Amino acid sequence: MRKKATKIFIPPVVGLILSIIAWQLEVTTVEYFYPPFDGAFFFQPFDFSVFWPLYLLFLVGSFLFQYFFILKLWSLNRRTNSFFKLWHLVGGFCIGFGLYYGFTSTLNNSNFLELLYNITIGVILAVVYWLGNLTSLAVIDKKKNLSQQGA
Repeated sequence: MRKKATKIFIPPVVGLILSIIAWQLEVTTVEYFYPPFDGAFFFQPFDFSVFWPLYLLFLVGSFLFQYFFILKLWSLNRRTNSFFKLWHLVGGFCIGFGLYYGFTSTLNNSNFLELLYNITIGVILAVVYWLGNLTSLAVIDKKKNLSQQGA
């Protein structure tokens, strides 16, 4: 039970932390290279406390998604040695999240290039999340297999 709880909670946390870091890097570099013409403040710090409810909502949703879908597909793909279904699911999720992020973060008076930019940022954030999630899941499985061989 402890290994299953580890597989449910650790990979989404790692993926969410990595995607938050990637998003912060994107926000910081855009504000550094294209600063707002404030006059008073040249660099706006990232307000982390505003997004806590949103992060907690994503975290709970990712725990549920990990438990109900990803662990079942992961164990199925580990038994059959085909990552076909899992990568289709991850790719579809990344494209869907990118489209959602792009259309919700683009303003009404924006141009098409800004929409493409926001869709690309959304896809990159989702890819970073899934890379962290699936890599940590593979590391947990590898440690589990090593501990079973040593025992």
